Parts: sequence; structure tokens; C-alpha cells
Amino acid sequence: MKSLRGIISVLVLCLCLAPSCNKEKDKNPTVKTISGTISIGTMPSYVRTGDVFDFVLEQDLSLKEADIKAGKTISITISCEGGTISDSTATGFRFTVADEPGDVIVRAVGSADGYSSKTARLSAKSVCPASLSVEREPAETEIDGILWQRLNLDDSTVGGKAYLDEDALWDVLGGYYTGAEASSVCPSGYALPTFDQWKQLWDVAGNAGAIMARNATLNGVKMWDHYSDNVFTITDELNFSAVPCGYAVIADGEWKFYGYGEYASFWVMDGSSPLCVQLYVEEPEYLTYKPSDPSLFAASVRCVKE
Repeated sequence: MKSLRGIISVLVLCLCLAPSCNKEKDKNPTVKTISGTISIGTMPSYVRTGDVFDFVLEQDLSLKEADIKAGKTISITISCEGGTISDSTATGFRFTVADEPGDVIVRAVGSADGYSSKTARLSAKSVCPASLSVEREPAETEIDGILWQRLNLDDSTVGGKAYLDEDALWDVLGGYYTGAEASSVCPSGYALPTFDQWKQLWDVAGNAGAIMARNATLNGVKMWDHYSDNVFTITDELNFSAVPCGYAVIADGEWKFYGYGEYASFWVMDGSSPLCVQLYVEEPEYLTYKPSDPSLFAASVRCVKE
């Protein structure tokens, strides 16, 4: 810990309740400000349920000399939501994410009587495979004699990235693979579907993407958020369970993600070239996109049994 001007104590709220605040004091112009900064590091925007983080508490907080001489001290309170805190010391603590997915908040608050507080706050969403309201079994669905995978491929060892490059989302939404990768990412015994197989699937669907899509939620939030239930009723009658993960564009080595909540995008092979087909439930036809450079466009993969 850095040297302090004044005595500092550390408290942990074991019940993980948000610290109270005195709004009347905040409005009082005579309230003083604690000098210095407080930090607990960083946390990904998405974390897995059960993840464990060891945070380092760094701070150089201090009070006015007169208040130090008068015996005033600074207390640092560690609190959380969506998990538990343990092994707290003056220089750090351990945070364990709860087993149920949801919102996560971790705080360290420095406070002293007559002073406005200083806060370090981190927030995230915790997820697990069950965060996506699509059952994991059966893993495949047979449609017109073709066995399709029901979930987006989620093998990070063969390339690709997770949504927003958040590792916790790999086994929730699957990966986004470039067109250059797509033809070689399916596991043994499976292959990337051909464009003809996709068109066969579409014919079985009766040109109605709504019966191929799953009205899924992620942590309770609707994914197909752009359409009206009064106009389109998503039924997933074919048990294909398409979810709108969108797509990614790579420029100067940076991945940018688009179309989440609007498009379910999948790679197929059109002859020897990768082709992206996109399901957009408000359109009567699926969309297609053939990138000039397949290594700069990424989408989901659904493999078929060979």
C-alpha cells in the first residue's frame, strides 16, 4: 500500500450491499473532498458464473492536516453485487462471481466523516451457457435428410473471436469466424454446408425465416429485439434455433461487431468460395454477402453431418 496521511481502515460488507450515502451532505458546500485516488483494477464486461478475480487495492487517499490531528480517519469499504468477497486485506481482495447469471458490481469506497467519498467501481454481466434460452440438447436437428448443428460453433482453438472479443461469451453465443477460416473449422465428421444445402433448408422453411429462428433471450433480455410480435411470430418449428448474433468486420486488425439483435449470419460454401447468408425475420428472403476479402468478414458457423 502507498504511504498514507492519516489512519485508514478497510471494511468488507459481507452481505454485498451497496454502501449508503448521505445526500444532504453531498449538497452541503462545506463538505470537504478526500485527496488522492482509489483503484481496484479492471474486469471484463462479461464474466463467467463462478469466475474468481483477485483485485489489487491501490490508493493514496488522505485528509486535511487539521482533521488528521483531530483524529479523523478514512475507512475503505469493499462491497459487491452478484458475488461474494473474501480474503480482504489492506492491499486487495478476492471476488467470486455468483453461480446464477446476472449483473455484477464491485466497489471500493473511501469515506471519512465530513468528507465526500471516493469510489472505484467495476461492473459486468455474468453469463453461462444457460444464459441463452436455447436448450443444449439435442445438439443436432434433421431437416429434409440433412443433420444440422443447432448451436453456433464455439471452438476457440480453430480461430475466430467471441462477440465483442469477450471470452465469457464463447460458450454462450459461439464464435465469429472469418470466411477464410470457415471451411476448415468444423469438427471431424462435419462440414460447412453448401449454398445448395442452405437453399434446401430455406425451401423446407417455406421462405419463412421465423420458423427457423428461436425467440431467445440472453440473461432474460430478448435477442430478436427489432421486430414486432404483432407482425412476425417466431416459432422455430424446424428446431434450427437461429439467434441474431450479427456479424463482424475486420479493418486494420480491429474487429467491429454489427447487427446483434437483427441478423443471424452463417457461412456456407458457394462452390469453392465462402458466402455469408443472413436471416432477417422481417425480410421475405434471406440475404447474401460475398466479401471481396473473406479474411475481413466474420460470421457464425453451423456445421452439417457429412
